[in-house]
Amino acid sequence: MNIRIDVDRFRQAIEKECQCYVNKLDSRIIADRITQSELMGVSSHGLHYFLHSIRPLVQSKKINFAKLSVSGNVVNSIGNGGVGFRNAERCLKRASAIATRKGSGLVVFKNPGKVGALRIYCQEIMDQGQLIILMKNTAATVGFPGSKNPIIGTNPLCIGLPNSSFIYDSSVSTVATNKLRIYDKSKKKFESNIGLDAQGELTKDPSDILQEDGFLLPFSLEDYSFKGFFLGVVIECIAAMAGGKTSIRVGKNKGSRLHSDEGMFGLIIDKKIFPDYSNYLEEMPLLFNDLKAAKIRLPNTRRARKTVTVLRQDWKELSTI
Repeated sequence: MNIRIDVDRFRQAIEKECQCYVNKLDSRIIADRITQSELMGVSSHGLHYFLHSIRPLVQSKKINFAKLSVSGNVVNSIGNGGVGFRNAERCLKRASAIATRKGSGLVVFKNPGKVGALRIYCQEIMDQGQLIILMKNTAATVGFPGSKNPIIGTNPLCIGLPNSSFIYDSSVSTVATNKLRIYDKSKKKFESNIGLDAQGELTKDPSDILQEDGFLLPFSLEDYSFKGFFLGVVIECIAAMAGGKTSIRVGKNKGSRLHSDEGMFGLIIDKKIFPDYSNYLEEMPLLFNDLKAAKIRLPNTRRARKTVTVLRQDWKELSTI
């Protein structure tokens, strides 16, 4: 079912497809970010995401051209949906430069559009000795056990630690929505219950959850499900401060979900803000060594790869366009 593709060939195929509809700069950025997602192990935001969510917008030439303003250390972006890679990159670079000068920089995005996995924006900023925290709400696909309908979105939270390669990036749902589609395409089931079917029963089958009345659960289950769920509620409300809608008002919760009224928030803090940064630099590797000794692999520590592994049918769809 899977196929390994040379990284450069993979990137060039996506860029070539995009150039049929949008300019060279956006085509390059989209290809780079999709490739980066695959290399970082985020298959839910790689080739499948491109085919399902990005390409339809590219074909319609819907690129996010956001109005940008800066007040103090706050970058305010008012977008128009569409593909938001270039705008997100631009705003975060501006906030990073502000943080270098002033200690911290914030970005609030209204209607950021499709920005992919949040972790793809982090490493460059982390390498400058800056802490980055990103969060965004999405269309409602997550419900509380006992609820009849989804109430909040998968609502990712991403934290990148400065001067390291450690990036915490997780949705508040058990899995990402796009991962459901990838498993469904592969005719695979999950090892654990990740959602509820139309009858309200726990299920491991992605096809059950992708049905009209199915939905995902928060990442903690049973008696502790409220922890993941209410973290999602917090992200939903912070996204509203950036101008996004909440719950069922965000947009369509099934299908392609190409248009949503979302909000996104980014906070970048420079190392000079922290009074004991040298202590952090000493303690961080000690903690990571403890984790290594316990055989716990840190996120984002994969070795550099020359190939990406994707679904054969997805690659065929792209390469036969």
